[in-house]
Amino acid sequence: MNHIYNQLQEYEAIIRKNHIDLYQFSYQTRMKNVRKIVISSQSQVNKIIDEVRTYLINETEKRQLLQFSFMDQDKREALKREVKNYIQANEKVVPGISAEELLEFIMHELTGFGIIQPLIEREEITDIFINGRKEIRYIDVNGKEHKYNSKMETEEELLGLAYKITNTAGEAFSTAKPYAECSFPFIRISISKGDISGLGTSITIRKAAPYLRATEERLISTGQATKEMLDLMEAAVKADCTILICGPTGCGKTEFMKYMAGFIPDDERTLVIEDDPELFLELLYPEKHIFSKHGRRTEDKNNNIDLAKLMKLGLREFPKRLILGESRGAEAWDMIEFFNTGHGGYTGIHAPSARRAVKRLVQMCQRADENLMSEHTLYSIIMDVFDLIVVLNSFEGQRYIVEISEPIGYENGNVMMNHIFKLNEGKHQQIGYISEELLQKFKNRNIPKHLYESLISPNREVIGVV
Repeated sequence: MNHIYNQLQEYEAIIRKNHIDLYQFSYQTRMKNVRKIVISSQSQVNKIIDEVRTYLINETEKRQLLQFSFMDQDKREALKREVKNYIQANEKVVPGISAEELLEFIMHELTGFGIIQPLIEREEITDIFINGRKEIRYIDVNGKEHKYNSKMETEEELLGLAYKITNTAGEAFSTAKPYAECSFPFIRISISKGDISGLGTSITIRKAAPYLRATEERLISTGQATKEMLDLMEAAVKADCTILICGPTGCGKTEFMKYMAGFIPDDERTLVIEDDPELFLELLYPEKHIFSKHGRRTEDKNNNIDLAKLMKLGLREFPKRLILGESRGAEAWDMIEFFNTGHGGYTGIHAPSARRAVKRLVQMCQRADENLMSEHTLYSIIMDVFDLIVVLNSFEGQRYIVEISEPIGYENGNVMMNHIFKLNEGKHQQIGYISEELLQKFKNRNIPKHLYESLISPNREVIGVV
C-alpha cells in the first residue's frame, strides 16, 4: 500500500503544479456531455432510473451489490452488468440516446457522487465535508484539512445527492425528518437538510479503509510515534494488557486500533463491537480468531440494537479478548467488568487527555446505574483495570501519539499516572519507566525482552509518577 500512496502523492504534486485536477475535469466533462443528451428526454430517463432502483433494492443480494458499489470498483462493474442486463431484458429504449449513454447516466444516478467522486476514489482521503453551497473540504490520512476546488452550486444538486444516498440506504429523509445517518460498506454518511442546516443541505462522509493505513513504517516515518513506543504497544497487546486509547475526532484512533490488532495471537478468540463497521479486522487479519457485532438503528426505537445490548450478547460467546471500537455510554460498565475478570483488550474514547478519558468513563458507568457505587470506588476500579492509556492528537495537519502512561491509582481526588512517553515541542521523549507490575506481566507471558528492555528502570523503581 505504501508504494500506491507514494505514487498518488507524486501524481497529486504534478496535478497541483499544473493547477488542474485532471480526473475531476475528465469526469465532469464526460457527465456534462451525457446530461446534454439526456436532458431532452429527462422524464423518460427518470422513470427508467426509478424502475432500475426498485428492481435492485427489492432483492437482498442486489441491494447489497448496489450498496457495495458506492466504494468498490469491482462491485460497480458487477452492478453495471446487472443494470445492462435489466435494460436489455426489459427493452428499455429512449429515442436519441444510445444504450451505452443511457447505461452511463443510470450508473451515475445510482452510484455516482457527482463532483466529489474524485475525492471518494482517492485512497488517502478519510473525510469529506460538503458545507452546503458554501464549500467542500476534506481531510487526508495525515489529518490535514484541505479546501476542494469545486462546490455544489444549487440546493437542488445537494438534495439530489442526499436523496440518492438515503434512498439506497433505505433511510427516511424528508421535511418531517430532515436528517439521516446512512451506513454503507466502508463508508458512513451524515446528512442534514437545509431546514436545520444554515448553509443549506450538508453532508459529512467518513471513509473507512478495509486495509491497514497505519503501518509501523508509516507511523515512524511520519513522526506519529517512535520505534520504542510501538515496541511497547506490541508487548502490551501480546501480553493481553488492557489499553484505553483516547483523543479527539480525527486523530487516528481507529487506524491505530487496527494496527494494534496485528499483535493479537492468532488463536485467541477476540470480540469486536462497533456501532458501525470501521475496523474490518476480519478482512485485515483473516488468520485470526476474530468475530464482530455491529449496532442497528431503525426508525422504530424498539428495534434498535445499541452497544450495551451487543456487549451482553457478545460476552456470552466466550471471547478471550474484547475490542470495543468506541466507549460511549452504558456499555462501558460491562466492558470494565469484563476487563476486571482478567481478560485483555482495548477501547477508544473521545477525550483530550488521559485524566479526562478516565473521568468520561466514570460518567458513562454512572449513567448505566447512578446507584452503582461511589464515584471514588469507580475511579479506583477504572484506574486499576487499565494497564496503559494512550493519548493521540493532531496539530496543524500532523497526527501524533502524544502520551503513553500507566494508571497508578486514585488518591485524594487525583488521578495518579506513571508517564512513560510524552510529546514535547514536536518530539517524543521517554520520561519514565514501566512499573514492576507491568514488567512482571510481560515476563509471565514470555514477551520478547527487546520490546521493552529500554523501559526497565535501572533502579527497578517506578519513576515519573505525578
